[in-house]
Amino acid sequence: MLAPAAASEIADAACAYEATSPGMGRQFLAELDRAIDGVRAHPFAAIAPGCRRCMLRRFAYAAIYRVVGSDAQLLALLAKRPGHGTHMTS
Repeated sequence: MLAPAAASEIADAACAYEATSPGMGRQFLAELDRAIDGVRAHPFAAIAPGCRRCMLRRFAYAAIYRVVGSDAQLLALLAKRPGHGTHMTS
């Protein structure tokens, strides 16, 4: 499940990585999929009421999500460095 703003942030980040190095955008998306699979299996502790965070291993991003029933809804993709994807939705 993706919030609309998160989908846009993911596409922007993937395009930026792909522009930097061919194939890197696909690797970023694969890492994000791995992270989402992981939070579905083992949700991390809350960082704010109803919100949780999963840091991507190879990329400078954190996925902000909430657990909805048995699924994880990705709310935002936050850059760990200034100036990249800092929008968060509710």
